[in-house]
Amino acid sequence: MPFDAKRLAEVEALIERTTINDLKKQLERLRLDVQQMRSGCGTIKPRNATGIAIIATDGGNNRLSHDFSEMQFVRVVDSYGEELCLDAISPWSDPREISARQFGPDGKPITALGKLMSDLGVTQIGGPQGLSGMIPQDVPQPDREPDKVWTMVYRDLCEWAVIYERIMSTTFAGDTLLIRDGLLREKIFRTGLFSRIQNMLEEKMREVREKKKRRLFLVGVAKRNKVVELYTQAMMLEEIFPEGSPCFVKVPQKMEERAYEWPKYARTQVGDSAGSLYLVRFGTRLGDRVWPVDVFTPNAQAAEEILGCLLEDAKAGFPMPFYPLSLQRADNFAQVTDMDHSIIEKLVYKKIRSSLPESKRAIFDQSLFTTDIAARRYS
Repeated sequence: MPFDAKRLAEVEALIERTTINDLKKQLERLRLDVQQMRSGCGTIKPRNATGIAIIATDGGNNRLSHDFSEMQFVRVVDSYGEELCLDAISPWSDPREISARQFGPDGKPITALGKLMSDLGVTQIGGPQGLSGMIPQDVPQPDREPDKVWTMVYRDLCEWAVIYERIMSTTFAGDTLLIRDGLLREKIFRTGLFSRIQNMLEEKMREVREKKKRRLFLVGVAKRNKVVELYTQAMMLEEIFPEGSPCFVKVPQKMEERAYEWPKYARTQVGDSAGSLYLVRFGTRLGDRVWPVDVFTPNAQAAEEILGCLLEDAKAGFPMPFYPLSLQRADNFAQVTDMDHSIIEKLVYKKIRSSLPESKRAIFDQSLFTTDIAARRYS
């Protein structure tokens, strides 16, 4: 029910009271926080490096619209269009079967996820001894609704596995920056495993630097972040990033913890965070977007150089301005297009139909036709 004129006046009074008593005080506190960053603000100078972006598509984009099994496609593609992982799962999938298909008959890993599992000494993706406690250990019971979140967890595991395999197994021609879509922090791994992954990546980077005389860098760039959401207005009011140059500033850990509902997400020492967080503006104007960027903690000493490489990539960003072009390319490559989506749906329906008795196939066809008519009516 819309507010009438009298009610709107009451609402305005409530807003004014809350703004003066609460929001103004909060903004003043946030401005005091960001004032501490002013001395650490620096300008970004362009650098050159080979950028390779690793990205996993949004699982919601790959869900089949009429599929009662809620099948999702997991697809990881880099910025050169190379497909690095492809799988299809649903909440009804058996995690044990998914675990088994990461390995060949001889027990050796045949996928990026299999290599990660093997190096960690893990044989299952889920359960108390698996990669993630957020994935069930066994197949869901028919009379129980499955947990649907774990399919997204599996997607993230595959993305991290691809990043891990790239760093551990690829011979790069020169200094290389690998870019992840999202920050370098996770709660999906079983306790202690993410720390081990960080240590193995750090050791490999050191080995490549000493033996091959090449440097590998890892960075995560997010489209949104609690720290940015909380402090953007305060940063603009305090003019932390002056006009005229691309800028960056490292975020103090206390500010991170204030922004997150789950403070451990901000703490490197507990193993859930592998990155040092920076707020970065690749544009030169006061109103240009500020992005949260996680620099892999072992690479922190080269943060300015890493951000300089990202600047060169971001200046060519399209269609999203001042956002790394390599990430946008990877995202385009990774999307399951409308035509592909339609083909996949038809393949799924064909397989379901062939599994039904002959007497039920006509009924199944009719049910699909009815669903399509309804979809068109209300689209």
